[in-house]
Amino acid sequence: PAVRAIAYKEDQILFTIVSRRMLMHHGFMARVFDIFDRFRVPVDMIATSEVSVSLTINQPDVIEDLVRELSHFSEVTVQKHHAIVCVVGSKIRDTHGIAGIVFDTLRR
Repeated sequence: PAVRAIAYKEDQILFTIVSRRMLMHHGFMARVFDIFDRFRVPVDMIATSEVSVSLTINQPDVIEDLVRELSHFSEVTVQKHHAIVCVVGSKIRDTHGIAGIVFDTLRR
C-alpha cells in the first residue's frame, strides 16, 4: 500500500565523468555542467561525489561532442539503453523491504 505509482523513462544515456585530478580540485563540476549548457543538453538524474558525477540525458546526437569536450579534463564512460525508474508513494522510506520488493518486481 505504500507504493502508489511507478514512473519510468526509457532510452536514457548514462554518463560517468571522473576527474583526472583527485580531491580538492576546484571547478570540476562547473566545467562539466558548462559543457552540457554549451550544447544545450538538459540533464535529468545526477549523482555526485567530489571527483565524479554520473548523470543521464536523452539526446544521443550529442554524445560524441560531449565526450570529446569532457575528455580534455576527465575520464568519460557512456552507457546507452538505460531507464530511470521512480517509485511514488506514502512513507516509502519507512516501509521495511520496499526496495527489495520493487527491484524483485522489476527483475521479473
